[in-house]
Amino acid sequence: MRFLCGTAASLLIGCSSTPVEVGSNIGDSEDMWWWTDEKACAAGPQLSIVGTWTGHTDVQRSPSGSDAVRLVISHANGKRVCGTLTFGREAAAWPSPSDSDVVYPPELSDTVQSSFGTYLAGLEGVPRTITAGRVVLPRLWFRASYAQWKDWCALQTPYRCEGLAMDEYYCVPASGPGGLSPRVRYTPGVGCVTDYGGESLVVDCGKAMLCLGGPCTCTATRCVAPPLWGSEYELELDGDTAKGAGMYLTRSK
Repeated sequence: MRFLCGTAASLLIGCSSTPVEVGSNIGDSEDMWWWTDEKACAAGPQLSIVGTWTGHTDVQRSPSGSDAVRLVISHANGKRVCGTLTFGREAAAWPSPSDSDVVYPPELSDTVQSSFGTYLAGLEGVPRTITAGRVVLPRLWFRASYAQWKDWCALQTPYRCEGLAMDEYYCVPASGPGGLSPRVRYTPGVGCVTDYGGESLVVDCGKAMLCLGGPCTCTATRCVAPPLWGSEYELELDGDTAKGAGMYLTRSK
């Protein structure tokens, strides 16, 4: 059992919503809840901004101390932009999730953290997926969010939260208002415990973090992972260079 503490000032957990670091104001309400379709990006003539852009940032450091940035624009047309944005040293790709009972990624099993934001703050080299992008050359706007939990959240079973006047659903049994805490309590030697159906149930601590104030958002019938955990960026492009949001990039290919 590992017990990790910390705070993430820019990613705060509310009672029933998942916040976003906000930079420029882009997109519309639908873009905030749905990932951009790769096929929609690939359709039609492609813009000259497609390529791999590398450089550095002077506004944030990864846990290793690296200031490296890698922006991959895989497709871009007049309406959509697709690709990834990665900070720090590139990490190995995660395996695809296949079991709803196995926490994702697996190393999160029975890990206790103060919030999902704390966990994200420790990630390095994990690509964020571009969504809600638009281009009015020489400017590019986009949101970059973690899409790694899309398939895992889709595997989950929703549970109605007990003790609330309005219906709320999560992918672990829970009761009462709040986020991860006070709905789940950590007991040394036991693990994470939640009250549900008149019983005290032991749940995987990592799964509780992902389901209560994390990437998964549930209704009565399904769970999804909308692109809410991320940041928004605005870049100004000049030939093979780009800058903005504290990033300085050069197209490498």
